[in-house]
Amino acid sequence: MKSRQIVLGILKSGPQTGYDITQLFQTSFAFFFDSSAGMVYPALRKLEKDGLVTKEIVPQQGKPDKHVYTITDAGSQEFEDYLKSPVEPESVKSDFLARLMFGEFVDPEHIVQIVKDEIAKETEEAEQLQQRLKNYLPTYNKTMSTGQKLAFAYGINSSKTEIAFLQQWLDEHPDGK
Repeated sequence: MKSRQIVLGILKSGPQTGYDITQLFQTSFAFFFDSSAGMVYPALRKLEKDGLVTKEIVPQQGKPDKHVYTITDAGSQEFEDYLKSPVEPESVKSDFLARLMFGEFVDPEHIVQIVKDEIAKETEEAEQLQQRLKNYLPTYNKTMSTGQKLAFAYGINSSKTEIAFLQQWLDEHPDGK
């Protein structure tokens, strides 16, 4: 999965500004796709150059012009091809797991702290996902698709599963040994 496919998918729901797309990346997609505002605009420029999106410049009084992007038929076809292609293997990059792999070089108490910090982070992430889910409908004024519901539930469940697993480890290894 690349940012271009996510941008095209967002635009399938209707025209959006670069700012709107960035907000969705930082909220709805943040739990499974690492992105930044600096990634969205280059992706939009490339998609426009490739004829997959169009840009309408909307003048605003007292503000910079608004750039509104719309997916083209070619963009819709590329997105459909992406959805029908085989799912790519998951790519996990975890600073948490890397630190655990090198845990032999620190005191066991430090490992316990790393685990506690991860539990706190995952708890916060699960709470954020639940809040985003509650805010989704009024914010976007539409019903969620089965896939959207499943994606949110998957993220929440993944966090809760990790928390339960790590808490069990802490209960069994309070001194980190």
